[in-house]
Amino acid sequence: MSDTPQPKKSYTEAMKERLAQSKKATAAEAQARAQGENLRRDLGGKPAKPPHGKPPQKDGTGKPKQGWITFERLPDGSRFDVVYDSKTQTWSGTLTVPGHNPFSSSKSAVHKLITHLDQKYRRSIQPPKPGAKPDETPTVPSS
Repeated sequence: MSDTPQPKKSYTEAMKERLAQSKKATAAEAQARAQGENLRRDLGGKPAKPPHGKPPQKDGTGKPKQGWITFERLPDGSRFDVVYDSKTQTWSGTLTVPGHNPFSSSKSAVHKLITHLDQKYRRSIQPPKPGAKPDETPTVPSS
């Protein structure tokens, strides 16, 4: 080995080198991700997460793909009323749907509350399962 010192790189050269290394790493990560998705698809698995913010994808028959839970929208004029209680740290609310009795509940988070009220409404309009006892309430799968 020689004891001659290496010439210092200029700031611009050093930044160009770091950028090139970063691009190589990004390309390698994208390639690994694509290989993982292909492997999952080949083995019949689903992607780890559904595409966020995209509507349910449809198969060739026009029906939503298996694994997607879809609901119809609430009827026109439906209304959520929510109030936060700082003493109990809970959200209380009511869902009012035209033509139905109001649905009320309390939860620790507003999203949980609205989801719970929506599920109560959906259970009330769902036809009873064949062979279900009159006091059994049909259940709606939660997402």
